[in-house]
Amino acid sequence: MARKSNTLSLGEAIKEFLDQYKHKDKINEVVIISSWSAVMGPNITKLTNDVYFKNGKLIVQLKSPTLRQELSMQRSKITEALNKHLGSNSIKGVILR
Repeated sequence: MARKSNTLSLGEAIKEFLDQYKHKDKINEVVIISSWSAVMGPNITKLTNDVYFKNGKLIVQLKSPTLRQELSMQRSKITEALNKHLGSNSIKGVILR
């Protein structure tokens, strides 16, 4: 069945809407933030107060200074694992607070 030239698939229409109204960046931010829990697992997620994404950096507030110290030594590995999970290089670095 031939499509009319002025029709879009639902996926194309949603993508166009997100691009037009600048929602794509916000959705990407939510996906990036949620990747912290998916990659780090439930034990570290329980010790996480908050996660932000700003200027290519994932900023993570942790409840435990000991955990922060341990994870600080593995920041490059964490960044690599998060980007692998996302399938892109959206995260330039991880800041632990």
